[in-house]
Amino acid sequence: MSSVSMTGFGRSTFEWGQTEYRIEIKSLNGKSLDLQIKTTEPWAVLDNVAYKVLQQRLLRGKISLQVWAAPRATSHSPTINHPEEKPPLIINTAVLNALIQQWRDWSATEKAGGPDSWVDGAFWGRLIAAHPMIFHKPSAENTAVAAVNAFDSPVNNEEATRAYLTALEAAIQDCLEHRLAEGKAIAEALLQYLEEIRSSTEAIQQIDSAKEPLIRKKIEEFWADWNDHPERERVPALRPDPLRLEQELLYYLEKKDIAEELVRLKQHLSFALEILGSPGEQGRKLSFVAQEIGRELNTIGSKVSDFEIQRLVVLSKEVLEKVKEQSLNLL
Repeated sequence: MSSVSMTGFGRSTFEWGQTEYRIEIKSLNGKSLDLQIKTTEPWAVLDNVAYKVLQQRLLRGKISLQVWAAPRATSHSPTINHPEEKPPLIINTAVLNALIQQWRDWSATEKAGGPDSWVDGAFWGRLIAAHPMIFHKPSAENTAVAAVNAFDSPVNNEEATRAYLTALEAAIQDCLEHRLAEGKAIAEALLQYLEEIRSSTEAIQQIDSAKEPLIRKKIEEFWADWNDHPERERVPALRPDPLRLEQELLYYLEKKDIAEELVRLKQHLSFALEILGSPGEQGRKLSFVAQEIGRELNTIGSKVSDFEIQRLVVLSKEVLEKVKEQSLNLL
């Protein structure tokens, strides 16, 4: 069996410069690929590459990728009892000058005291309030560490990309191992559920095979009781036509016949077992087969009137709901 669950978790770390970066992948079940990537600078430029890699390796599910930085401890690092000093703030002056010029133009247009009135004491408060996002974007605010971009030269570009993708592959492999372990447990549960439905199907077939002699015996007992007490209806004793009796019996048996449904039900169960033993994606195929199994069980339940068969059908449909639920978790 090579069943793979869509639920998994993977983690890895790598170092670049004076910083340790951590990669974390979370995967949940989903009908299609729903991929969310949240990375810290300077690795955001590789988001497209990471998307393609995750798409090829994890295939389907609700997947989230997070990359964040944790400063690496060095001999010059402060002790754990002292807070680490923040690096100096570097502001993108081009962006700031553009904002100031926009503020000048707006002040002049609104006639707020002339183009030089923007230098009042409340200007910076108004500027921050008007542009709160600017002071949280790498384009306008950077730190001394982040200013040394990992992709500022062809050499660094290649080395940084290799380090990032190697760690990403390790996290993906860790997530796949979790997926395989959970997929194995799901497959074992599905095999047990399918075996329960198969046992119920065999019991239904045995009960159905004994249906004809029971119906014939019931009809014969009815006629015998009728002829033994003709005075109840003030009619003489009746003798049924043997040929007509056989015709009526065949009509009744044909109307209540479930042989075809049982054959198709067994074939669907065999196909489900074949899917679980084959490589590749299994979840969607099992969901389709489970729908067909449910359709056959509904037809059998609507045709028969035997209490024991009805009970077995209800129990099988209950187990089938578990099959449908677990198949949604498989890739």
